[in-house]
Amino acid sequence: MKKLLSIILSISLLSGICLCAYAGEEITITNTEIKAENIPANGTIIAALYDKNNVLTGVRTYKGSEEKKYAEDMSEEIKKSKTIKVFVWNMETIEPLGRVYGDKLENLPAAEDSNTMTLTINGADFTAELEDNETAAEFKELLPMTINMSELNGNEKYYYMDSSLPTNSYRPGTINAGDIMLYGNNCLVVFYKTFSSSYSYTKIGHITDVTGIENAVGIGNAEITFKIDGTDD
Repeated sequence: MKKLLSIILSISLLSGICLCAYAGEEITITNTEIKAENIPANGTIIAALYDKNNVLTGVRTYKGSEEKKYAEDMSEEIKKSKTIKVFVWNMETIEPLGRVYGDKLENLPAAEDSNTMTLTINGADFTAELEDNETAAEFKELLPMTINMSELNGNEKYYYMDSSLPTNSYRPGTINAGDIMLYGNNCLVVFYKTFSSSYSYTKIGHITDVTGIENAVGIGNAEITFKIDGTDD
């Protein structure tokens, strides 16, 4: 397959891909991802990496739309590559379906930073959205992180981190199930019940769907992994 793709890509580079039978796709390339939209049902996305001499160093194929994390799939190849080119082809007829996309890797913009986090609580996954504040930003730098959080008051799990975070504390009055808070400057708290409180916290984020969270955390300590979506383990 790689040899076939190499031949196809070499021909397409020489011809400039002039046989554009479809031009409705929208492809955006960052330094880690390809965002592909409106790819036809018979379309295959080909991501090809080249070195400084325009020699093929790596290639991957993808079907359909949405994000393609080529930097993860070709992590070794990308180290020796200078350029990426992206093609949309009909692999049954070996025909191009759109124009060539690409640029030097050093010219590509960074992928948009994700504020979506996954909490894996005793094996169950929950999605959380981080706050847009300095505390959440520095918390992200600590991830991924797996910790054993202690039980308190039948409504929260807490853990004292080795490092402190910036604070902007306030008294929320009502704590909601799914709130992820910082107590003081280094105590991480995940709340799994809603209740009234007079204590002050700095908000880090919130679990978007808390269905099943009480069963997941259990009655004692809970092992919880915090991971930003789209990052390596």
